[in-house]
Amino acid sequence: FKVGFRTLKLIPVVLMMLLVSMFVNFLWRPFGILMPYFVRFDHSGTASDLAFVLTFMNGGMLLGALIASVKKQWKHGISIYFGGEFTLMVAYAIVAISPYGFFLQMGIGAAIFGIMVPILNTIYLTIIQIKVPADKMGRISSIDFAVSMAISPIGAIISGPLAELFGVANLFLYCAILGMLITIIFWWIAHVRLSNNNKKEELE
Repeated sequence: FKVGFRTLKLIPVVLMMLLVSMFVNFLWRPFGILMPYFVRFDHSGTASDLAFVLTFMNGGMLLGALIASVKKQWKHGISIYFGGEFTLMVAYAIVAISPYGFFLQMGIGAAIFGIMVPILNTIYLTIIQIKVPADKMGRISSIDFAVSMAISPIGAIISGPLAELFGVANLFLYCAILGMLITIIFWWIAHVRLSNNNKKEELE
């Protein structure tokens, strides 16, 4: 693990991407846990309404997977990645602010989420494979997996108490806003670090 963390310090862009991925996955946990409750009790929906929303999400994932498989090269992949993570949080907010019983808006937000996930996963893995030395890839992957597995249960456990405290819709919206802010901050840091590295290379 120590070698992996040292490697991440030397590749700040990958570190920023990993951190954003970690926080976004954490903030999306309430959606996965509370979406059935949100549809049933906040919007008086039925199982069919929930299925309607989830169909949009699964359809979006299929479309996103097709785009990711057809697209051979992603120019400006780092900017697309951070912009995509920001878009995920916008989709989260779209679901959160849906008017009462307006399941189509929820479906649109869920579809945007579904489209972006396969694309972002593809870009994320591609950039890691390009930036990280081959002999360090296993360590970086282990850190990524361990952090994700450690933080996801925490997000799931606290979703219920936070929903009781704020309400499900407000919790979704707060998570979306926080995710947008975190993404912008890490995007800016990654941009600054990348610009500084490029300037150093030009001077050398």
